[in-house]
This record gives sequence, structure tokens and C-alpha cells, in this order.
Amino acid sequence: MAWMPTIRRQSALRSLADAYSPTVTIVLGPDGIVRYLSDNAERVLALASLRREKRDLIDVLHPKDPGALRSALAKLTAFPGSTMSMDVDVHVDAIARTFEVWGQSVPEGKGAPSIVLNVRDITVRRRDDALLNRLAEATKHMQDSVIITNAEGVIEYVNTAFELVTGFSRAEAVGSTPRLLKSGKHRPEFYQRLWDTIRGGWVFRAEMINRKKSGDLYHSEEVIVPIRDAEGTITHYVANGRDISERKRLEGELENRAYFDPLTGLASQRLLRERARQALGLARRHGHTAALLSMDLDRFASVNETLGRGVADEILKNVAERLKQSLRETDALARISGDEFMILLTEVAGEEALGRVVRRLRDTIARPYQIHEHSIKLEVSMGIAMYPQDATHFDELVDCADIA
Repeated sequence: MAWMPTIRRQSALRSLADAYSPTVTIVLGPDGIVRYLSDNAERVLALASLRREKRDLIDVLHPKDPGALRSALAKLTAFPGSTMSMDVDVHVDAIARTFEVWGQSVPEGKGAPSIVLNVRDITVRRRDDALLNRLAEATKHMQDSVIITNAEGVIEYVNTAFELVTGFSRAEAVGSTPRLLKSGKHRPEFYQRLWDTIRGGWVFRAEMINRKKSGDLYHSEEVIVPIRDAEGTITHYVANGRDISERKRLEGELENRAYFDPLTGLASQRLLRERARQALGLARRHGHTAALLSMDLDRFASVNETLGRGVADEILKNVAERLKQSLRETDALARISGDEFMILLTEVAGEEALGRVVRRLRDTIARPYQIHEHSIKLEVSMGIAMYPQDATHFDELVDCADIA
């Protein structure tokens, strides 16, 4: 058997291929009678006993519109070497189906040509196309961006909002995958969870950071829904994305205001408390001493009243900058309110070292401030609380420093 002659082996392989191919091959003689049907005809066309009697193509396919098919075959017969392509709607056992028929006439001497036809069942594709058209029509005018992909994740449709948000045209997106929006801001585990969810038939919801065609990033609130056919098979995925970049920007501003002083850029008391928690934890672990300094600018209210808010703000920004320049990177500086500042000094070597830092800070603040035509001199009141001598928790240190 292994040494079967080449022709017989090729014939066997061709029969095997025909049996499992989705395309049926039909050969019609010059008289229009079916001469040949490939081995997969009964399976693909769902018709029994096709080869038991000679039949013409109309009897084989049972098209809804026999006239259109007969007309196409007549043209093939009249023009040897010509081709045709058409979709044929049929009824098989009361079930509507659609076949794609491609044909070519093959000359046979001086007589009428034979006709070779390839027939493929496109019922599912036609149904999917109809579903896609309905989904596309429903999402055409939505303000949220919409992507429709097939079951493999290949984009088949995007709406106008998608084009406006991402900068990618429909022509650029269709045939690609949603990876064209990948920003690199999500870990592989994120995308694995996404695919595990939707392939399992569940809806996926998440905030994503995507990248526009321009390279700019944007935040999107995504909902991805699997679409099933009548048999329950997932055929498409619909991703609905809402651009929330402005909302995220405002949230960022609010969070920034909660943690940073908008005038000086210094930390707020909230952020100082978080930094102090970490610093005091390290001091406790390593046996270090720390100090919290509470500072008020003396008679600053009178400067505000006599010279105005603008000058007062410039002074505060100058004070903040001078203090930052006088401290180590490991120390923490915050503006609490008005003219009140707090400094957390970490790893203080002792009272003598602390005294030198305090004198340096006083001298720094006492240097005149030249704001426009005004030269202003300020002094500072300062209270100090030591860790762990005076208190071991931040709020207790604040109370001790304020009292001092």
C-alpha cells in the first residue's frame, strides 16, 4: 500500500480533500445535466442521493429564484471561457440557506462548453453580516466609540466617534485588531483577564489607557460584550468606549490639591502625615531621633492688609523656596494654611545639630524679600517637638509643636 502508484495515491488524496472541503465542485455538461459532484456534496449541500440519477443544477440546489440562476448559466454557455459569481438563496428541509456560486465555462472543441461550478455555503457569513449591519446602524450616531470585532478579535466595524476620539480612520482600523490602541500601560495579565472573561461569555468592564494615532494617551471606560448566534456560539465582540480623559484630569487636579498646596507647590498636611508615618516607622526601626517644626511668619497678616494679596502670595512662594533650599531631601516640608509651615526633620543627630538647623532656617527667612518695589523683612515663630522624647505619633507631635 505504501508503494501505491502515484496516480492512485493522488486520486485518493484528492478524494480525501474533497470530502472535507467546504467547497463543492459541480461539473455540468453542455446539456446542463450534472456530470460530476465532489464527494462532499451531500454533506455541504445537505441533499441525499445526489448521484443516483442525472439532474440539472436547478434540481440539485432548489434556488428560490431559478430564473436568475438559469440566466447566469445561459451566459456561461453562450460565452466560452467566461465566468460568473452570484449568491443563491435556497430552502433545504424548510431551512433557508445561502450558497455562493462561482462558475466558469470550459470550451470543448466546437460544441457547447462544459461548466465548472464551485459552491460554498455562506449562510453563517450572511447572517453574521446582517447582524454586523444591524449593530453598526445602532451604534452609528453614538457619542461613545464602538468597535465590533469577529470572534478572532479582527475589527470589522468602528463608528464615527471612534474615528474622532482615536484619530484612526475606519479604513485604517477595519482588518486590524484593537492592539492598534495599545498604550503599554497595562500588564500582560490585564489582557489575559480580558480575553478569559469575554471568551467565557462574560461582559468585561474596566478603565483603560489607550493610545491615539497621534501618540497621545487617553483614558477610556470600556465595556466589552460577547455576541452569540442562535446556536449560542460567540461570533462577535462589541467594545463600547467612553473617553473619560477630562474626568481623570479633574480627578487628578482634585487629588493634587488634596496632597499639594496650589500656591507654593509644597506638600499639604495630609501628604505630610503620610510621609511622617513612613519616616517615623524608619526612625522607630533604626532608633533614630526626628523633630517636627511648626512655623508661623510674624505679623504676616499686616503685610497682606497693607501691600495686598499679590505681594503676600509672592512672599509665601519665596519663603517656600528658601526653606526647600535649606533642607535635605530626606526632610519633609509642608504648608499647612496661610503663613503656617511644618517641617519634619529625619535622623536628627542631637539637640546641638537641631539648634544649628533652626538658626539656619531663621536666618534664611529673615533675609529681606524684594517684591516689585517693596523690600520686606519677616521674622518667624517656631515650635519644636522631638520624636520619641515628646511624642511617638504624628498628631501628638503636631500638638506638642503647636503648643511649643
